[in-house]
Amino acid sequence: MKISRLTLLASAILPLAAMGQSAVDGLQMNRNDLRGTARFMSMGGAFTALGGDLSTLTQNPGGIGIYRSNEVGVTMDIDIMSSKSETQGYKMTNDMTKVYCPNFGYIGTWRTGNEILPFFNWGVSYGRARSLDRRYQGYVDQLGGSLTNHMATYLTGQGFTSAELSSGSTAHNPYDYDYSWLGVLLFNGGEINPISNRPTNNMYQGLYTPGSSSANASYFVEEKGYIDEYSINFGGNFINQIYWGLGIGITDIDFKQWTTYGEGIDNGMMPYDDGTAMKVANGNGAFALDSYKHIWGNGVNVKFGMIFKPINEFRIGFAIHTPTWYSLTETTYGSVDGSFEAQTSGPLGATQQHPYKFSTYTNNGYDSWVDWEYRTPWRLMLGAAGVIGQKAIISLDYEYNPYNQMHFQSNNGVDFALQNEDAKNYFQATNTLRLGLEYRVTPSFSLRAGYSYVSSPVKGESKVNELNHSDLSMATGGAYDYNTDASFTLDNDTNYITCGLGYRYQMFYVDAAYVYRHTSSTYYPWTDSKETSKLTFNDHNIVLSCGLKF
Repeated sequence: MKISRLTLLASAILPLAAMGQSAVDGLQMNRNDLRGTARFMSMGGAFTALGGDLSTLTQNPGGIGIYRSNEVGVTMDIDIMSSKSETQGYKMTNDMTKVYCPNFGYIGTWRTGNEILPFFNWGVSYGRARSLDRRYQGYVDQLGGSLTNHMATYLTGQGFTSAELSSGSTAHNPYDYDYSWLGVLLFNGGEINPISNRPTNNMYQGLYTPGSSSANASYFVEEKGYIDEYSINFGGNFINQIYWGLGIGITDIDFKQWTTYGEGIDNGMMPYDDGTAMKVANGNGAFALDSYKHIWGNGVNVKFGMIFKPINEFRIGFAIHTPTWYSLTETTYGSVDGSFEAQTSGPLGATQQHPYKFSTYTNNGYDSWVDWEYRTPWRLMLGAAGVIGQKAIISLDYEYNPYNQMHFQSNNGVDFALQNEDAKNYFQATNTLRLGLEYRVTPSFSLRAGYSYVSSPVKGESKVNELNHSDLSMATGGAYDYNTDASFTLDNDTNYITCGLGYRYQMFYVDAAYVYRHTSSTYYPWTDSKETSKLTFNDHNIVLSCGLKF
């Protein structure tokens, strides 16, 4: 199964210069957080049928039709993030705190003087659709294999010769060709070695010896970035019962990732040329792989929504979002440092005090640059809300997002077959449920609470099975293109628990919210890895909004 998949990948890869992304990257750029005003967040984001809030401009544009006065508002957010990894009894934690502005905007209203079309409104807003900041680290024991062996199998399947992969010649730079940058990096760093000293050799082996070696891994990942959306909306209402809105969203994405992945391999082996023939040295090996990735660009989408109010006490809402069409640029580079402590005499070094050491980096320090395009799926939202005794509001939302319909292509329109195949094979539609409650204690003071659940975008058969492990063969980046980081993380279900309060005084309002988010994830050292690491991410958001209605 593995060899056939690697062979398929090797034969299917067209110019690697056009490839830098993976389906996992698309997953990152498609998911939205619960972000917006404090009132919106404190009620779990259940505003599809409510409207009348700046956040609805990016959720249900029909909510702009609810407005009968102008509004300007701004929101600040303190995000306290915590991560925990757990593998075979090993636990590690990491914390970080960020302060930023997740939302501000303006709504303008125009009284038409017409009874059928009494209002025509417009609005502009900025919203942080998703924060991409997080940091996590962990340890994986008893790997049962090695990244070096995984990549050696790949290079063998590709049929590259030693002369093609070597970066020692000034006349030949393997990074200028359609080769895996990770494969070239590990080959020139000594983690992958030819089994023949001939330049025409096209067979390789890693440092791990199946049946006799043992290996462990450690990892550290830091991610920084955001997906911001700038919205322009227009809308109004018919006879104060049907509210409609149309919005154009311009997105801005910037994502940076730094990763360090290291392995320690006991009782491994390394082929070497003693000047007459290829021999094998037994010993202990270790390496640390550092990788950097930066993705940035812009996208555009269109949103349409409506809210129906058949009676004053009940509303029904729906919204549809077109795909976001992204035009993106990606740059990446990597380096590796390692050593091999030979247990037998020979040119590698005979003693523990003098191990064979190696260090190299991609393309003489130059980054790769890849332009590509990405299309997110359509999004559909439905909602209902009721008013109880002029004192309380209850609101319920449902959202459908088919992640398996993500689409990748080059900037000249050529589909990326592997990434599109992975999206269909490993991802599925998510179902989001949002519940919001508000109780008006006094005409000026309100209490709020909410809950939101987002199902996993990963198919069940792709998730880690603690008994049978995972058989996940995804073109993740790293093994098959310019990216040198072969590891990746897949998120499972996400839960939000929210609460807050609000105060109104004449034209002025101030709202506060607390939002707790819990997400479980799985870390894969490389695709097809049988050992993984469990991750949990817990976010605590303290949100404050203030504004004027006039």
